[in-house]
Amino acid sequence: MVDSLGAPISGATVRVVSQRPLQATTTEAGAFAIDSVPVGRVELGVRRLGYAPATFWAVMTPGVIARVTFTLAPVAIELPAVSVSDTLAHPWLRTFDRRRRAGRGYFFTREDIVRSQVEATTDLLRRVPGVRIVRTRWGTPQVLFDRGGPSGTPCVPQLFVHTMTYMGLVDDFSPDDIEAMEVYNGISTVPVELQSAQAHTCGAIVIWTREPPPVEKKVGR
Repeated sequence: MVDSLGAPISGATVRVVSQRPLQATTTEAGAFAIDSVPVGRVELGVRRLGYAPATFWAVMTPGVIARVTFTLAPVAIELPAVSVSDTLAHPWLRTFDRRRRAGRGYFFTREDIVRSQVEATTDLLRRVPGVRIVRTRWGTPQVLFDRGGPSGTPCVPQLFVHTMTYMGLVDDFSPDDIEAMEVYNGISTVPVELQSAQAHTCGAIVIWTREPPPVEKKVGR
């Protein structure tokens, strides 16, 4: 699965239209595999946030692995009007809005968080493909990205609060504390400005709190 420039698209859902249980999610390399596909001419549907939904046809032959390349066209996502007022009320969210328009990750607005009615922030992350919540040896929830590493291996994402790295846990912040959140479940989708701050190669989670970020003050002599 590639975009119009030939770059691989990860996180796209590919399904056999006539057989709903048969589906797969593309890897960081844009690859996918679906077993037990019916023989003959088969229609495949593809969906990915930030791209126009598409359907493709492939001819399946018994005992033969079909290799196909699909190209998805990017599409502009119209933001709800409330997002504009949110940005005006919270000017530090302009970065969040800019990245959301790029459509390379998963994004939660304040309205999404309220609508979800979750009690813990990790419960919200369970809705993102490729995210798994495990328990640490101390019993606290830990976020893992199933294929977030450079070779598609599980890894612990880097956590950011506003623009600063944060060494704690996601659940240090309750849903009531969060105005918006960004989730990049693979290193290839992480914005460049966050990659330079990462100590390891994995995806990233960015939390934007409902209070403005602290301003560094310079004290003169």
